[in-house]
Amino acid sequence: MFVGFDSDSEQFSFVSDVDITSGTQLFFTDDEWGGTNFNDANEGTMSITLSATLTAGSVVIIDGPEDSVSGASGTLAHDDTSFNMSGSGDSIYAFSGSRATPVFLGFLTTNSDTAPDTGSSIDRSSFSGTDVFAYTGPTSGEASFSDYAALIQDVENWTAQGDGSGSQSANFAPPSDFTVVPEPSSTALLGLGGLALILRRRR
Repeated sequence: MFVGFDSDSEQFSFVSDVDITSGTQLFFTDDEWGGTNFNDANEGTMSITLSATLTAGSVVIIDGPEDSVSGASGTLAHDDTSFNMSGSGDSIYAFSGSRATPVFLGFLTTNSDTAPDTGSSIDRSSFSGTDVFAYTGPTSGEASFSDYAALIQDVENWTAQGDGSGSQSANFAPPSDFTVVPEPSSTALLGLGGLALILRRRR
């Protein structure tokens, strides 16, 4: 799930609700999906190959111009030099596989471009003309990582800055890592059961 977009600095961020194993290659493109294939040859694609497992809830920041990755261990590669996020309206698709046969994992748009049939789709058309926007809702308190999906979908949990001019005046502030409320351990439950038994015997 995408959780941040910065056309000023060519950065974006995402979070996964499941662990992604080491060796997985993830692709990102600002091309438009036409329903059966990507439309243009003049848009860019970059990829990250994970060198360690990406744990669920970890927020990953991709910085295209700096060729850097924060929040994950891996190598960032540009398949071409045409990846260019636009504050006046754009889309980013995340997928595995290849451009020819993509398996979609996530989608973020400010253009109302065609959403893929799979993966998490987030429409932020109301932010068209905005340089920078990010999820600023809760990142803790849920029982599972998948429970955050509805919160991330809610536009009220996002904050937008900038006017689409590429002024560099807005600061990109993606959310912190997501956490879940741990279930009580079996040892703790056993202890509570024993305490209840002692209290009953004392009555």
